[in-house]
This record gives sequence, structure tokens and C-alpha cells, in this order.
Amino acid sequence: MKFKHTLLVFIDNFSVIYKQLLYRFVIYIITWTASYFIMLNFVSTFIDSDAFNAIWDNIRQMGLDFSDGKFDALPALYKKISEAVNELNILINNSISRLIVSMIVIVAINAVGKWFTGLSNYTTCAIVNDKMALHANLPFFATMIINLKSAALFNLIYVPIAILYDCVICVLMIFLLSVLVSSSVLPLVFAVFFFALVLVIAVSIKMTITSDWLPALVRGQKSQKDALIYAFSRKGKQTLSVWSNYVVLILIIFAFNMIALVFTAGTGLLLTVPAGFVILIVFELVNYYDREQIKYFVDRDTIVRPAIEKTPTREDFFLDTN
Repeated sequence: MKFKHTLLVFIDNFSVIYKQLLYRFVIYIITWTASYFIMLNFVSTFIDSDAFNAIWDNIRQMGLDFSDGKFDALPALYKKISEAVNELNILINNSISRLIVSMIVIVAINAVGKWFTGLSNYTTCAIVNDKMALHANLPFFATMIINLKSAALFNLIYVPIAILYDCVICVLMIFLLSVLVSSSVLPLVFAVFFFALVLVIAVSIKMTITSDWLPALVRGQKSQKDALIYAFSRKGKQTLSVWSNYVVLILIIFAFNMIALVFTAGTGLLLTVPAGFVILIVFELVNYYDREQIKYFVDRDTIVRPAIEKTPTREDFFLDTN
């Protein structure tokens, strides 16, 4: 039933996808453009160097001589290429500090971009929550401004944790990939399957641990500290069941993205990528509502009521949140 309710709430909030798309598109363009020019500035140092030009010119000349049958000139050209490669290596070694600084700046830019995109996730959660609680239609950017303080603080905590987790997983996955590639025992198909399986498990674990964080802030009206403690405490939350649901959701999202990539020449990704973020947020809220035994709208005419409905508090009654 949880998947069914998630799908119905997702369809009821389908218009949020376009707002997510517009917002994320602007943020991605800014971050990618800034990262591109920083990296280009670093790479151009080597591309414009005499050593690189010498390598390129001699390789091109070697190709011409080979096609013309001038094999006697090839050893001399090869020697020139080797000397130019050594000069280029020296230039690269002398630019390690610049490379490190460039990478730090790029990581910082993408971290800031992740922080800004996180604002849209918080906003989406607030919009979907109001739709589920009251079937109210909230404007995207007005909701973002209203919740800016809480969303900014949430992302200030969440983004570093997420980046740290992603970096650790990235290092482990690179190590795993190197082991699988160097292994002569495992067939290629099995190696790819095993790599994808480990990646899905790692991503689903992260989502399971943090799944209650946003709903606790938005629906539960908890403080940042209490929401964080609530999210990481897994007692009575059927963690294994939630994790298995995330595995299925991630596989479905991945499948739809691959279909969009292959059969729509990538244009379908404009819809499937933001849709993936929205449906994950919807699942977080549905999971929270069901566990906390709170009734909610799945569409305009249908309300899901728990078997044992919570009695609203006096504050909830006057806020009309139940």
C-alpha cells in the first residue's frame, strides 16, 4: 500500500516536477559553468605550453610520415615526443599546488550548488506536506522564501554529512572497481552487476538513515536538533522494510532514467531526473504519515486514514494540521 499511496500522492503533486526542473536547471548551469572555466583555466596552462604543442605537432608529423612510407624519420620523431612528454611531466609536477587549489574551489562551488538545490527539496517537502494535510496548493518560490531560514539551516547540516558520505562511498567504489577490473576470475557481466548492486545498496542505506529528517522538520515541526536525533534513531521504524523500499525505488528511478536516455536521446531526463527527487520526497512523507498514524490526502477526493488515528493536540486543532 505504501508504494500505491506514494504513486497517488506523486501524481497529485506532479506539477512540482516542473518547478524543481526550472530551479535545478538554473543552479546546475551556474555551478557547471563556474567549474568548467576554473578547470579550463588550469588545463589551458598545459594545452598552450610548448611541450604539449611539440607532442601534438610531432604526433601529427609521425602520422604523415607513416602514411607516406618515410619510416626512417619515425625514430627521431619518437625521441622528440618522449622529450616533450618529460617536459610536460615536469610542468605538471610544478603545478600540483594549482591543481589542488582548483579542485578545492570546484568542490566548494559544487557544495554551494548542492546547498542551493537542497532548498528546493525542502520546499518540495513543504508543498507536498500541505497537499497531503490540507490539499492546499502552495506556490513554489513563495514557499521557499517562507521556509528559507529553516531550509538553509537544514542544508547547512545535511550537505556536509551527505558530501562526506558520498566521498567515502566514492573512494570505496573506485577501489571496488579497480579490484573487479583487475580480476581475471569474474566475468565482465557479473562484475558490472556486482558493482551496480553495491552502489544501489550504499545509496539506499544513506536514504534510509536520513528518510525521516525532512518530514520531522516539516510535518513534525521539530527543531533541527530533535529532527536530527529522530532521523538517526531507528527504533520502531522498521528500518529493514524502509531500506528494501528504497532499493526498489532507486532501481525504478534508474530504469526510467536509462529508458529516457536511450529512447528519447536524453531529452526525457529533463522530466525523469526531477521526478526522481520528488517521488523520493513523497515516499519520505508517506512513510512518516503512515508510521505516525496521521491521515492524509492522496488526491482531492481520497483520504487515507490509519487504523488507529492519533487524537490531534490542542495546538494541532487550532492550526488545522490534522
